[in-house]
Amino acid sequence: MPRVKVRFLGIIADEIGINELTVNAENLSELLDKLKHTLPKAEKIFDGNNPRSFIGIVLNNVHINKKYKDLKQIKLKDNDVVNLISLASGG
Repeated sequence: MPRVKVRFLGIIADEIGINELTVNAENLSELLDKLKHTLPKAEKIFDGNNPRSFIGIVLNNVHINKKYKDLKQIKLKDNDVVNLISLASGG
């Protein structure tokens, strides 16, 4: 199973108290499900089964648009990097 680095950036890291961790997952849906069930304060990132509307997902520097309905189709590989970022923040 691929080992993927997950980085929490900006206010997300502040809210959950973690900057980075490594997760084993075959696809993006599985990775998000594991995060939802293991992160402290996961409710800050997730609304039910889905990331909150202000959360951006970036896989290897490519933004994953919310129009992807089936995140299981986005396969992961060893050493992939997933960044979770806030799409809106103050200045």
